[in-house]
Amino acid sequence: MEENCFRCIHAEMNAIAQAAKNGAGIRDAAVYVTHTPCIQCFKVLINTGIKRIVYDKPYKLHTLDELLRFSDVTMDPVAEPEC
Repeated sequence: MEENCFRCIHAEMNAIAQAAKNGAGIRDAAVYVTHTPCIQCFKVLINTGIKRIVYDKPYKLHTLDELLRFSDVTMDPVAEPEC
């Protein structure tokens, strides 16, 4: 795990914790994030049943390749608005 990850909780894990706390179901949901998740957050998203991750900027995508191939999660960049 990266050194900067020891003292924090990432937004993805915080969103999952808040959904659980408030009784909101997230199975088969989509999550919208600014950057592709780190490997640890990606594993948590897979295990909670998230089906789609929409991101604005790629972050270490190569670290997610193997898990992405063996999961039923799709990962898509945010679509550029049509002018």
